[in-house]
Amino acid sequence: MHQIYTVEDNSAPYSSANLEIIRLLSFVNPVSLIRRGKEWKLLKSDLLRAGVELRLRPLIAKPVWPWFLEVFGLLFCLPIILYEILSARINILHSRSYFASILANLSAKITHSKHIFDPRGPLPEEFVLNNVIKKGSGTYKFWKKVEGYLFRNCDAVITVVPYFREQFFSAGAKKVVFVPNRGNIEEFNHEAILARKIQKKADSTSPVLLFTGEKMDSTWYPPERVAQHFKHLKCIIPNLRLQLLTNQNHEFIRHRLVQSGIAKEDFSIDASKPSEMAARIARADLALLLGLTPAADWSVWPVKFAEYLGSGIPLIAEQEVGTDLTREIDKWGIGCVVDRNSPASYENAINIITNQGVYASNCIKYARKRMDLNKTAKQYFRLYKQVLADD
Repeated sequence: MHQIYTVEDNSAPYSSANLEIIRLLSFVNPVSLIRRGKEWKLLKSDLLRAGVELRLRPLIAKPVWPWFLEVFGLLFCLPIILYEILSARINILHSRSYFASILANLSAKITHSKHIFDPRGPLPEEFVLNNVIKKGSGTYKFWKKVEGYLFRNCDAVITVVPYFREQFFSAGAKKVVFVPNRGNIEEFNHEAILARKIQKKADSTSPVLLFTGEKMDSTWYPPERVAQHFKHLKCIIPNLRLQLLTNQNHEFIRHRLVQSGIAKEDFSIDASKPSEMAARIARADLALLLGLTPAADWSVWPVKFAEYLGSGIPLIAEQEVGTDLTREIDKWGIGCVVDRNSPASYENAINIITNQGVYASNCIKYARKRMDLNKTAKQYFRLYKQVLADD
C-alpha cells in the first residue's frame, strides 16, 4: 500500500522526496513471524532506512486450499486492511499475490482507493507447470475466474515479461505495464568488478561457466540440461570449468552431473549468501541463462539476467529464454544464443572469451541503461501518478 504526493513536474526523476512514504503491508505465516522474529525485525529496520515502512500481519491461507478456507482468510484479513487504509489514508494498493489482490480489490472498492495488480505471471498456469494442480481441475477454474475478475476490476496490471501483455489484455485488463525484474546495478560497479577479476586470476587460470539458481531438482532446470550445455562448450574451450551456486541438494546435483558425463574435477557446487553473490558472480567468465522448459514459449526476464550483466559477465543463453531476450542479447552484443541440438551454435563462445573486455563493457553498459533497480522505482512512481490522475 502506497501513500504518495502528486508531483507537478511529470519529468522529475524518482527520489525519496517524491514519496512521502511507502507503507508496505504483508501478511505472513504466523509460525514464520515467531520463528524468524529477529530476521523480520532486521528487514523492517533496513526497509525503514530506505523510506519503506513494513507492517507484518498474521495469515493462515494458501491459494491451493479449498475455497471455504480462502473465504475464511478473506473475512479474517479484510478488516485489517480496511483499518490500515483508513488510519494511514492510503490511496494506492499495490498487491502481488492473487490472494492479497482479492483483499486489495475489495478494500479499494470500499475505500475508493486505487488498486494495482502485480501478478508477475499467470498463477494458475504456473501451478500447472509445477504439478501443483491439474489444468481443468476445480482449483484451476476457481483461480482463473479470480484472475479474470481482478484483471477487469483493477486500475492497472503489471507484467514482468512482454509475453503476457496481450494475454492480460484479452483477460480483461484495462492497463498493462511491463516492468522487468531488475537488480541493484550499483552494487556491481565497474571498479569492484575489476578488483574481483584480479582475485579470480589469482585463484584459477581456467575460464569459468557460472549457473546460479534453484529448481535444479525439477523439470525446470535439471542438472542434465546444464551438463549438456557445459559439454558443448567444453569441446570449444577445453580448460573450461563449471561453477554452480545453489542452495539445493548438492549431492543430488553432483550425482546427476557425473552421470551426465561431467568429470568431478571439472565442476564445483556451492551455496552463496545474498551478500556474497556479487563477488561470486564477478569471478566467472561466462554465465548460463536457461529458459523454462515446461513453458518454452514464455519470455524469461529473471533477476539473474540483471545480476550477470551488472557484473560484466557475458551470457550463454539457450533459445528457450524467449525471443524478447534473445533479441536483446544479439542487438547489444552481451553474449550468444545457443541451441542444445546444434553444437555449432556454441562456437561464438570462444570469441567471447577472446574479447572478454569488449563483451564485459557491453554488459555493464546495457545493465546500467536498462536493468538498474532505480528504473523500476521510476516506473512505479509514474504508474502511481497515472492511476491517481485517471479519476
